[in-house]
Amino acid sequence: MKKLLFVVILAAMCCGMTSCESKPQGTPLEGNENLLVFEKNGLFSIKQADGTPILLGNFYETIQWDNNMEIIIAKNGDQTTLAWPDGHTILTDKIVKIESAGEDFYRISLADNHVCLLAGPSARQNYKITGDGLWGKMQEISIESGFVFMKRDAGWGVARIDPREGLAPTNYKSVYIIKTKKDFIVMVEDNKGGRALFGPRGTSGEEYRIPSKKLKKLLKKLPDKPFGVVEADF
Repeated sequence: MKKLLFVVILAAMCCGMTSCESKPQGTPLEGNENLLVFEKNGLFSIKQADGTPILLGNFYETIQWDNNMEIIIAKNGDQTTLAWPDGHTILTDKIVKIESAGEDFYRISLADNHVCLLAGPSARQNYKITGDGLWGKMQEISIESGFVFMKRDAGWGVARIDPREGLAPTNYKSVYIIKTKKDFIVMVEDNKGGRALFGPRGTSGEEYRIPSKKLKKLLKKLPDKPFGVVEADF
């Protein structure tokens, strides 16, 4: 009987040791305890709670959890990596600033003077975003009422967020979304000052015609900046 009891205790100890050895011994990442941080020679790597390495198993100088965007921010030298909790990389670049852009989107400023736009958790849910929710790289970028306005060397363009689709390529002097009572139209201005209106399909669709009096009235509502969303009374 004593011999049998000894065998049972020994088996339990072995199982306990095996269980302990199978668990990763990292430190929970502050803000997300489902992620574990491991240190080696002053650098850090990150794994999921089950021990699965993420961020390609690389080592970084710092690893943080951003609770606003709900992403991992890992830095190594002048390079910053943004990643989802599963380790999927969103962006790796020389990031100098991240700030709110409104509507739970975040403006990411890069060292080469370009910018990107990233959707936060509420924006991803509200606009049914299934991909990364990243727009860029652009010279300028802004969000207004569910539309992303972007600028490259050739000019301004605009895209719709939900559904995600381009409405005007980035080659116009100005571009505006005109919200009507039923839908919206896209107004673009070329580099020579010529204007054109298009329906909800944008510049890939047919031109939208309105009487000259309505157009003049509409032009008076346009903001001083070369992009934006304007309400119309028709």
